[in-house]
Amino acid sequence: MSACYAVERALDVQVASGIHDLRRLLYCGEWIQSHALHVLMLHAPDFLGVDDVVGVSRLHPERVKAGLELKKAGNTLMALVGGRAIHPVNVKDGGFYSVPSREQVLAVVEQLERAKEIALEQLTWVATFDIPDVERPVELVALRDGRRYPFCDGRLVSTRRRRPASRSAPSATTTPASRARPTSSR
Repeated sequence: MSACYAVERALDVQVASGIHDLRRLLYCGEWIQSHALHVLMLHAPDFLGVDDVVGVSRLHPERVKAGLELKKAGNTLMALVGGRAIHPVNVKDGGFYSVPSREQVLAVVEQLERAKEIALEQLTWVATFDIPDVERPVELVALRDGRRYPFCDGRLVSTRRRRPASRSAPSATTTPASRARPTSSR
């Protein structure tokens, strides 16, 4: 997807709003499946004092089953919009090779509504973890968009108020993501 955005911006290609919406849906699918996997299989074992997700399943079999159902919903979105559940192949410069039909989209609504319920249940469960207070002096950087959650559009913002002046790196607090340039870590 990033390559498509880069080519489109370089060539000043204007993409229809419906394509942006489908791309956001694809990103949502990726985030759902990825976060479900990471929280359940990578983070939960550490917080619960077990070696792996098998240990988690012994303690909380219903949470593991629900987490896998949540991941499956994300995979379904990925396959629907991206052409397959892992490493989508349906994205191209300017759009998609094919788009799902209305019937295909409606067919996953119930699964996604259930996924929302599961996500809220998983959140309630994860909130019970004993998460230590850790403070580190780091600069956090993210995209900001006043209208909606920015997946790949928006302004780069930083927890640092001001950045040192640099010819290669405009201020991170005001640079649109489409014009951002990498900065040296030195």
